[in-house]
Amino acid sequence: MRKRIVFAALLTAVLATGCQQTTLVKGGEPVTVADGAYSVLPTASWARTDFAQEEFWTQNGPRLDRVVFYDPVEDGESLFEAKSGSDEDGPEFYADMSLLEVGEFVESSLTFSGLQDVRTSQLAAADFGGETGFRLEIAAYTEDGLETKGFARGMIKDGTLYLMTFLAPALHYHDVVREDAESMADSIKLISARGQPAAPGV
Repeated sequence: MRKRIVFAALLTAVLATGCQQTTLVKGGEPVTVADGAYSVLPTASWARTDFAQEEFWTQNGPRLDRVVFYDPVEDGESLFEAKSGSDEDGPEFYADMSLLEVGEFVESSLTFSGLQDVRTSQLAAADFGGETGFRLEIAAYTEDGLETKGFARGMIKDGTLYLMTFLAPALHYHDVVREDAESMADSIKLISARGQPAAPGV
């Protein structure tokens, strides 16, 4: 089972060091993300930092806004690994989850990552790269008590979960960056195993 570094550790790494390479992504050109699973077309510039199983995109710094593209999550995997001092990983994803259960999985995973009072709402079917996926709204507080909100978009295909999230402080930054984040989610194009755009239904 692959394991994922819990969010707080990722955030600390982004803020504290240059140990992970951060690159500038300019708007107007498609970029492959999520371990090559799909591409997005940004309409603005973002700073991109790649980690082992996910990547952070931000316009103003990860405490102020962040889009996270997660590598595909297989049946039985967790979105986040055990926190320091614990041997228990985060909630596990199962391929036969219902739409409601996927929403609960996202909520409980973000709670495990360190966010407080996580609430999801408006869970509904939605397009994801031309296929039927889902979307939901997210509201939460950081460990410092900062109110944050955003959304998740994703789908389950062939027993695998594809997921992206956007979160930003409710005051100012959410409204400033959300349109660009939504635009990227709308632009998702699935990629086949051979690195070419997937045909409809593939």
